[in-house]
Amino acid sequence: TYRVNYGRIADNLRSPESVVTLLKAAKIKNIRIYDVDHQVLHALKGSGIEIVVGLGNEFLKDMSVGEDRAMSWVKENVQPFLPGTKIRGIAVGNEILGGTDMDNYCLMMHVRLHLLTAVMKCFFKRPPETQKALGAVLAAGLADFHHV
Repeated sequence: TYRVNYGRIADNLRSPESVVTLLKAAKIKNIRIYDVDHQVLHALKGSGIEIVVGLGNEFLKDMSVGEDRAMSWVKENVQPFLPGTKIRGIAVGNEILGGTDMDNYCLMMHVRLHLLTAVMKCFFKRPPETQKALGAVLAAGLADFHHV
């Protein structure tokens, strides 16, 4: 199985729907997107492709302040797409490890904790199929959290 990073900072990009068609034709089963573009997430709905969504560095400071901001982000950018879109994880920050900005590294730890708490709270208030999907996101986040 191949995994692909689906970056979208470029010119003349294909539509998300045509990218999904290409990914399926290439038998790609797992991707990472660096944001939570709703058009991309809608295009991936029902595709069977598992996704790790990204929370960019530009959000770290705001999200580190408190769980309420993480909850709002999860409710706006993850929860509405489950279970049809197979979101399997949330990548916090981009190219933080090995970088020179220690502030982002410290913020990342707080953000991860707030996101895990938000996902757990959403997990216990949803129908079984959504609980399963949110549980997968939570498990991936916890496993990743312990590797840092």
